[in-house]
Amino acid sequence: MDFKRVVEGAVELQNQLPWLEMVVVGGTAAALHAHHRYSIDADCVTPFLKETFDVVSSSLDDWEGWLTNRVRRPVAILGERHGVQLRIRQLRRIVALDTQKIGDLLVPTPEEALRIKAYLLTERGACGILSMWPLSAI
Repeated sequence: MDFKRVVEGAVELQNQLPWLEMVVVGGTAAALHAHHRYSIDADCVTPFLKETFDVVSSSLDDWEGWLTNRVRRPVAILGERHGVQLRIRQLRRIVALDTQKIGDLLVPTPEEALRIKAYLLTERGACGILSMWPLSAI
């Protein structure tokens, strides 16, 4: 998968559901900040998925080209559009993420991305440590 296409797919997702105020996190955000890696999917978080799950699910089902692959009601919708894997998850914390725009894509700041990775590292263990390294150099 071409990384440019992944970014375009994430922008299209953010534009399709702007009221969700989605932030692209994970490998795509790290790749955009570090400029020397890529991602094959786009993970988005929003503080509003739980309260609007049915509306979001229905809107995605009506979106041309969207295919839902997996649902974890009311906290996650995983799918794809035009070959790009896109995920929407409920933001776990109450405080909003520190964000910035890179091109047309809303992503966490490098510092925020590092905080997110550090938190996930405590949950998932050492397997995520390599994905933190590029962010720690920024």
